[in-house]
Amino acid sequence: MTQRGHVKLFCLMFKITGMGKARRGLWCEKTMKLAVKAVLADGLSNVKASQRYNVPLETLRRKVLVARAGDGVEKKLGRRTVL
Repeated sequence: MTQRGHVKLFCLMFKITGMGKARRGLWCEKTMKLAVKAVLADGLSNVKASQRYNVPLETLRRKVLVARAGDGVEKKLGRRTVL
């Protein structure tokens, strides 16, 4: 099994979905890191990387912008803190 196959299997094991719950944060941090790396280092487009690694397109775009600024890719849900 390839590295991507292992990561997808790992992420599928830990997905939690429920009826009536908001479908937020269903992507795995490892796959998002791989997708950002593919965009920045390999020159893959955001759309292709989003489809290949099964991560949300807009989230990937935001994470790529943050990674280009020098910050890491980290999964945070919810609003940003004010204080």
